Amino acid sequence: MKSISKILFTVGSLLLLLGLNSCGDSYLNVEHYSLLPADQMFKSDKDAKAGLVGCYDMMLPVSETDGDWGFKPNLFIGGHPTMDTQATGWDKDWNTQNWNADTPELLSGWRYCYKAISRCNDFLSGLGAATNITPSLKTSLDGQARCVRAFFYMWLAKAFGRVPMLATGENYINSPQKARAKTYTEMWDFIINDLKAAVTELDWDPLSGEYGRCTKGFALSYLGEAYMWKAYRVPDQATDNYKLAADALKQVIDSKKYELNPSFTTLFDPGAVWTKECIWEEVLDQGSQWNSWANLTDAHAWVTYFTACPAAGGWGSLYLSWEWWSSYEQGDKRRDASGVTGAVPGIDPTWKSATTYGYNPYLQQSIVTDDGLTSHYHYYKDGEAAPAIWSLKYWRTCRADWNAMWGPQQIYYKRYSNVLLDYAECLFHLNGADDATAWGYIGQIRDRAFGNQEVG
Repeated sequence: MKSISKILFTVGSLLLLLGLNSCGDSYLNVEHYSLLPADQMFKSDKDAKAGLVGCYDMMLPVSETDGDWGFKPNLFIGGHPTMDTQATGWDKDWNTQNWNADTPELLSGWRYCYKAISRCNDFLSGLGAATNITPSLKTSLDGQARCVRAFFYMWLAKAFGRVPMLATGENYINSPQKARAKTYTEMWDFIINDLKAAVTELDWDPLSGEYGRCTKGFALSYLGEAYMWKAYRVPDQATDNYKLAADALKQVIDSKKYELNPSFTTLFDPGAVWTKECIWEEVLDQGSQWNSWANLTDAHAWVTYFTACPAAGGWGSLYLSWEWWSSYEQGDKRRDASGVTGAVPGIDPTWKSATTYGYNPYLQQSIVTDDGLTSHYHYYKDGEAAPAIWSLKYWRTCRADWNAMWGPQQIYYKRYSNVLLDYAECLFHLNGADDATAWGYIGQIRDRAFGNQEVG
């Protein structure tokens, strides 16, 4: 067998050499449209703007992480698994802390973030050396790329603690042995310096009026959060960092560029994208294959599918908890805007909603299970028991069905309400629990929660 392999290899090599000699060098004269030189994206303003799209593209779900970015890795570290969100089926380990470094939600998030960071590093390196870009545009693109890099570093920092900080020009190909940051100060200062630079480089309005680009409001909002994390991780510098955080967040408030949406309920409407309350979000549109299981790049349709009641066509593997449902005060409209329950016999009367008890008001659809739902819990086929509560933030856009599982939706990462709450927290740390200004901002959010700002 080895002799035959050697003979075939020798004959093949001779034929290849004869072919090359007979053709001369003309076979090399082929235009490659899919391969571009590394500096192509910096030959003009248009090319540079297009090049940055490769960094922004990582904000959206892509097939390499099973389309889960913005959903599973993010929920996994957000405090949801043990309280606000109960997962079943493949994701049931979230609830039992039965996971390790190889858990897909963590591992895919790690890999995904470093791929995004590597793209930003390559872009920033090329942009810095570029000589053909209009100076004002170059400044804006630098700030935007730094914001995207800081965004992904913050997810890593919150999920894993101290992580390797790949700088401009570095990636895991040329710096595979980069050690994690030696201290929390080193790590958070790297992120803070990116955001501080972006604050000076970006305007309040997005470049060319293109919503979806990072702005000064983005940079300041995340800068405030970064200072707060540093205050937590480096206690001996806490007071100074809370002051810096408060200053950054106050600039967002004083800009008057943002305001609370009059109705919390409408924040998750399909058309409620980039409202005045929104500082940063992912807007998931249908793409070209809106109901295809193979299409995970243009929109991750499964968010609707996972959060809808199985009896109404959804997968229903992601539930809200009764602890979450019962935590709202009477009259707080955020609960009925966020969740719907099954028609549970014997439910606590204070938990029974006038609008979302056994009924999805957005789809005008009753929630009736095959077994009549005889307990506080819903069982899906052979799955685990789970609370009979489903999300209305996402299950309001289409009748969830495996044949039509997509629904237009947005995933909020930073809203103006987050800025107000962060600023109030800083004031409490600096001035004590009786700070009137802090309570005033919390009062604004409570006033909106109880529907007092709604018109019509």
